Amino acid sequence: MHSERVTRHCKGITQALTEVRNRFVSMTTEHNELASKFRKDIEALEVVFINATKASKYL
Repeated sequence: MHSERVTRHCKGITQALTEVRNRFVSMTTEHNELASKFRKDIEALEVVFINATKASKYL
């Protein structure tokens, strides 16, 4: 009886931890994609600043 409860408890904990891990992996992947897109957007702005006139740089 007690061992059955322990087994169910362990199974529930394992399932909960698996779900948390899956959500974490998904969140990490999404974060990396957003960071990569942000980096590309910032790098694309470099051309604008390099080619800007001195007056436009101060605006």
